[in-house]
Amino acid sequence: MNVQKKLKDHKLWVETHGEEGVQANLRGANLRGANLSSANLRGANLSSTNLCDADLYRADLYCADLYCADLRGADLRDTNLRGADLFKANLEGANLWAARGILQWQAPQGEKRICYSVKHQECVMHQLGCFWGTSDEAVEAIRKKYGNGSLYEEVLTLMTKCLESK
Repeated sequence: MNVQKKLKDHKLWVETHGEEGVQANLRGANLRGANLSSANLRGANLSSTNLCDADLYRADLYCADLYCADLRGADLRDTNLRGADLFKANLEGANLWAARGILQWQAPQGEKRICYSVKHQECVMHQLGCFWGTSDEAVEAIRKKYGNGSLYEEVLTLMTKCLESK
């Protein structure tokens, strides 16, 4: 499998809204430890792919300040993301069913916000809306908005414990 060619064709597919290039199908590929820092993975089929320890930071040349790895709409079903660098990743609309190393959860307290918790190499990181940071930073941000001991803080702590135990 020529991964670089597939990624180049996929980038063209994304940029031309499907008019040119080919949507990437990397299903089942072993990309363990791969440097994907310049890849655009929006809408790619990465199901059952081994992305363990892969570098996905800044995986989009058109990275905004807020997000870097553009995995919007990507198929990440049963993908191994343990240790992958997903710092500031945008996982909006990604299919994360049975993905390992990452949890997707609904923010409590009536907010219609999807949150993501990712086991990074040294710690667990969280994306809460436009916020991205470590567990300690996330708890601090939650406490500023909702006070100490909120349901939001409890859920985040539970997600952190779950990922740290794996």
